[in-house]
Amino acid sequence: MAKKAASDVAAYARSLATQRGRNIELSEAAVQESRAFTEKEALAATRRSSTCRQRRHRPAGELDGRTVKRFDGREVVLHTAGALVEPVQMNCRQRS
Repeated sequence: MAKKAASDVAAYARSLATQRGRNIELSEAAVQESRAFTEKEALAATRRSSTCRQRRHRPAGELDGRTVKRFDGREVVLHTAGALVEPVQMNCRQRS
């Protein structure tokens, strides 16, 4: 029964990885082989869009007009010009 449960979770991980443009093989290995990854390993293995990377380092206005693909497959145009950017600090649990 445990093998079936792991197989189901691995299938779900593959589905999420596919939808989000992530590494499918590593997602499955994380479940089936109990693999863990450092932040740098995960980032290196992830096929992130340039928009995601830029969102962390650029003002909201520089993303204005970009088209992004949502998890459900729809494409939307970002309207960020004049958006208020509010930094949010990590809580204790997130920092550890």
